[in-house]
Amino acid sequence: MRTPNDIIKGVCQKYGLTKEELLKRDNTSYYVRARKEATFILRTELKLSFPHIARLLNYKDHTSAIHNFETFTKQNEPKLTS
Repeated sequence: MRTPNDIIKGVCQKYGLTKEELLKRDNTSYYVRARKEATFILRTELKLSFPHIARLLNYKDHTSAIHNFETFTKQNEPKLTS
Protein backbone atom coordinates (compact mmCIF):
# COMPACT_ATOMS: atom_id res chain seq x y z
CA MET A 1 0.00 0.00 0.00
CA ARG A 2 1.30 3.43 -0.94
CA THR A 3 1.80 6.09 1.69
CA PRO A 4 0.92 9.78 1.38
CA ASN A 5 4.62 10.51 0.94
CA ASP A 6 4.82 7.99 -1.93
CA ILE A 7 1.94 9.73 -3.69
CA ILE A 8 3.44 13.18 -3.17
CA LYS A 9 6.79 11.97 -4.52
CA GLY A 10 5.08 10.40 -7.55
CA VAL A 11 3.19 13.59 -8.38
CA CYS A 12 6.39 15.61 -7.98
CA GLN A 13 8.21 13.28 -10.38
CA LYS A 14 5.39 13.44 -12.94
CA TYR A 15 5.42 17.23 -12.92
CA GLY A 16 9.17 17.68 -12.47
CA LEU A 17 8.75 19.49 -9.14
CA THR A 18 10.47 19.27 -5.80
CA LYS A 19 8.33 18.59 -2.73
CA GLU A 20 9.00 22.15 -1.60
CA GLU A 21 7.69 23.53 -4.91
CA LEU A 22 4.54 21.41 -4.67
CA LEU A 23 3.85 22.53 -1.11
CA LYS A 24 4.55 26.25 -1.50
CA ARG A 25 1.60 28.57 -1.76
CA ASP A 26 2.13 29.53 -5.38
CA ASN A 27 -0.96 29.76 -7.54
CA THR A 28 0.85 29.30 -10.84
CA SER A 29 -1.37 26.96 -12.85
CA TYR A 30 1.32 24.28 -13.14
CA TYR A 31 1.66 24.01 -9.35
CA VAL A 32 -2.09 24.15 -8.85
CA ARG A 33 -2.64 21.32 -11.34
CA ALA A 34 -0.09 19.14 -9.54
CA ARG A 35 -1.66 19.84 -6.13
CA LYS A 36 -5.13 19.06 -7.50
CA GLU A 37 -3.89 15.72 -8.81
CA ALA A 38 -2.19 14.93 -5.49
CA THR A 39 -5.41 15.81 -3.64
CA PHE A 40 -7.43 13.53 -5.90
CA ILE A 41 -5.07 10.57 -5.48
CA LEU A 42 -4.77 11.00 -1.71
CA ARG A 43 -8.56 11.09 -1.39
CA THR A 44 -9.43 8.25 -3.78
CA GLU A 45 -6.60 5.81 -3.07
CA LEU A 46 -5.96 6.37 0.62
CA LYS A 47 -9.39 7.67 1.62
CA LEU A 48 -7.77 10.47 3.62
CA SER A 49 -9.98 13.16 5.13
CA PHE A 50 -9.93 16.62 3.60
CA PRO A 51 -8.43 18.16 6.77
CA HIS A 52 -5.61 15.58 6.63
CA ILE A 53 -4.98 16.29 2.94
CA ALA A 54 -4.98 20.03 3.68
CA ARG A 55 -2.25 19.55 6.29
CA LEU A 56 -0.17 17.34 3.97
CA LEU A 57 -0.34 19.76 1.04
CA ASN A 58 -0.02 23.00 3.04
CA TYR A 59 -3.50 24.30 2.15
CA LYS A 60 -4.96 27.15 4.18
CA ASP A 61 -7.79 24.88 5.32
CA HIS A 62 -9.76 21.81 4.33
CA THR A 63 -12.10 23.72 2.01
CA SER A 64 -9.19 24.22 -0.41
CA ALA A 65 -8.72 20.44 -0.52
CA ILE A 66 -12.46 19.95 -1.17
CA HIS A 67 -12.46 22.54 -3.96
CA ASN A 68 -9.35 21.08 -5.63
CA PHE A 69 -10.74 17.54 -5.41
CA GLU A 70 -14.05 18.56 -6.98
CA THR A 71 -12.36 20.65 -9.67
CA PHE A 72 -9.93 17.88 -10.62
CA THR A 73 -12.76 15.33 -10.70
CA LYS A 74 -14.90 17.54 -12.93
CA GLN A 75 -12.01 18.40 -15.27
CA ASN A 76 -11.18 14.72 -15.73
CA GLU A 77 -14.66 13.29 -16.21
CA PRO A 78 -15.09 11.34 -19.41
CA LYS A 79 -16.85 13.50 -21.96
CA LEU A 80 -20.27 12.19 -22.89
CA THR A 81 -21.14 12.37 -26.56
CA SER A 82 -24.68 12.40 -27.86
